[in-house]
Amino acid sequence: MRVAIISWFHYHNFGTVLQAYALSTYIRELGNEVVHISYMPNKEPIRLERHYIIKKFLKVIHRIFKNHKYDEYNDVTSDIGVNKFINENIPLTRPCEVLSDFDDLNDDYDAFICGSDQIWAPICFDTRYFLDFVRDENKIIAYAPSIGLSDIEDKYIKNQMLRLLRRFKHISVREEQGSQLLSNYYKIEAQVVADPTLLFRPDDWIRLLKLEPDNSKPYILVYFLGQNQFAWQHVKKFSKKVGLPIKVIPKHDSKYLNGTEILEGCGPKEFVNALLNADFVCTDSFHGLAFSINLKKPFFIYERFSKKDPKSQNSRIYSLLNQMELSTRLITRNNQIFDKECDFKFSEIALSELRAKSHDYLVASLSQVKNESNNKISDVFPLTRTCCGCGACMSICPTKSVRIIKNSYGFMEATCDTSTCINCEACKTVCPMCYKEDKPAISNGELYSLQSKDVSILQRSSSGGAAYEISKLYASRGFDIIGCVYNTDGKAELAVAKDGDQELIKKFSGSKYIQSNSLFALEYATNCNKETVFFGLPCQISAVNNLLSLKKKRSEFILVDLICHGVPSQKLFDKFLDEIKHKWRFLNNPDIVFRNKLVSWHKYYMSFINDKKMITINEHKNSFYRFFKLGHCYAKCCYECPYRAASFADIRIGDYWGNSFAKDETGVSMVISLTEKGDQVIQEIQKKGDITIARHPTEDYCLYQQNQNEPLPLFYDELMMDLAVSNKSLKSIAKKYCRQFEFNTYVNALKNTVKSIL
Repeated sequence: MRVAIISWFHYHNFGTVLQAYALSTYIRELGNEVVHISYMPNKEPIRLERHYIIKKFLKVIHRIFKNHKYDEYNDVTSDIGVNKFINENIPLTRPCEVLSDFDDLNDDYDAFICGSDQIWAPICFDTRYFLDFVRDENKIIAYAPSIGLSDIEDKYIKNQMLRLLRRFKHISVREEQGSQLLSNYYKIEAQVVADPTLLFRPDDWIRLLKLEPDNSKPYILVYFLGQNQFAWQHVKKFSKKVGLPIKVIPKHDSKYLNGTEILEGCGPKEFVNALLNADFVCTDSFHGLAFSINLKKPFFIYERFSKKDPKSQNSRIYSLLNQMELSTRLITRNNQIFDKECDFKFSEIALSELRAKSHDYLVASLSQVKNESNNKISDVFPLTRTCCGCGACMSICPTKSVRIIKNSYGFMEATCDTSTCINCEACKTVCPMCYKEDKPAISNGELYSLQSKDVSILQRSSSGGAAYEISKLYASRGFDIIGCVYNTDGKAELAVAKDGDQELIKKFSGSKYIQSNSLFALEYATNCNKETVFFGLPCQISAVNNLLSLKKKRSEFILVDLICHGVPSQKLFDKFLDEIKHKWRFLNNPDIVFRNKLVSWHKYYMSFINDKKMITINEHKNSFYRFFKLGHCYAKCCYECPYRAASFADIRIGDYWGNSFAKDETGVSMVISLTEKGDQVIQEIQKKGDITIARHPTEDYCLYQQNQNEPLPLFYDELMMDLAVSNKSLKSIAKKYCRQFEFNTYVNALKNTVKSIL
């Protein structure tokens, strides 16, 4: 069988890497092909928490001073050793970042396993580690994931875990506490199995890692992941009492390192070798404990977390000690023993039984998956679970089975009449959200700052007028121009300016922070026989690129995409418009200037014009902007966007934020040329002399623009449902979902100020 595992492997923690290595190696030795899914999460979950202001402030200040007092031990050679071990011993898939990358794995593997380590811990909740991307539920197995906590306080995580866990037919966990939690909360029976590192006996580890046993120089090995002064004091007393020197694998700078031998340059192999050759082990690490028991090395284990810490992960240590009947080896202020002898008689039997039970679970689960899973999911729709509503699939469908509808959250998305669908998969070839391996990277482009010399253009534009200057030049050469307009019915759409229609081109200027309908524009672009400049969001530009490439018309188009953070729900915007009309007594939908630069470029001001009056509101008093800037009610596809750092356009444009133009109040465009045609466009507008343009390092894009997706907020569905309730005021919804995060912004600013003083 072809088996794909998803687990942590990328943290430079020896236990994390070794558990990933152990599980893949064990399954391979059972006769399977095995890879780890190359996924590296980089964001914490976005929670809805309610803290008292003073309490939160004091926590932040305490954390600053605590972190200021202790520093990480900088051992670059250890990092090199970890990376080398991963590269040589853990086979990986291609990198997977967004859901479309994961979706593409479904047909490549016969079974998917999540585990081990604390991948199910609520403090770092991530649906990927629950195999949410696997379409065939018969293919999924959970092997020894750890929840880590005794309680799940966040109701959103608790509900999501229920939805995700219901899909599993094969669930095991690493700790008894996790099994009890699943039973109490969800009525799910989960077998307790061994951490993957315990599946192998000591002789197996010597064979697998080619270890070198050497007991000629007895020593105490110390490996602390935490910063525990009490633990160090106990170790020093113990060392003096038994007369053994201390060797340390350092993770933190500490005054207690004085008088010890520091083992620098340790990778996972060297870590296990140091444990193998130690006379005694002192650790607060779960895997330090697991290897000590497995290798039968006398040990002391210390609590890394305070008992008062709601995020304490001590339970995994308690669980393993109880299983092995070695709880007396836990050193606390009430149990400060110095006994060097450690009795492993019971633990050897218990570990042997646990190992056999775990083996049987894995073999049985894999066998059942092999018998029950389908080789390929036959359903054509959804092509992607992150539809952006562009309409490319509708445009290409030969049987007209696809249409674009507005879903319950206020976003356009594709739906299919399966009774007329012929499964030709033409839609898949043009979908911008389906996996594409060859996405051109923004980092390979040439970056410029651009500013129009025409003051009137700068006033209309959101940034430096790059879009208008490109449009003006190519319209004068007979090109059609496609861009976004805001209609007075509160909607946005892509429209076509033909024959140099300057009035329409002027309407393209300025940002429109709502989802635009691109159906007509895509249809027009596919069938027109005229050179065209097409402006759109990255997903829309990818769609038109795919359609034009199929028709062999790509060379007739200049494609320009816009730096995009995401599109908010139309339901949010409609509710906001109703609020504005009621408050300011607009009789009809007002015309809107989303970014009024006559007031400011750096600060966001929105103006409403209708009935011979104009109202301008700043971003702090604008309930729409409060939601938009937090980014919590975008379309789901925006949290899985594959185009943050890639593009199929010739040029990407947006605001040039950053220190270089911090004092400019007229607006500056960031322009990235991505193709030879893009270079040509830059040269042509530069020749006209109507702009100021300068080259800048491409790294500025990474510094000042969003390069990675934010996680979907845990409360997303509840927020979207609240927006859909007609009698709920936007003010009350903002109070519930915005205030906490706005306060966090002030706290972070204060934190940075305090740090700069220290």
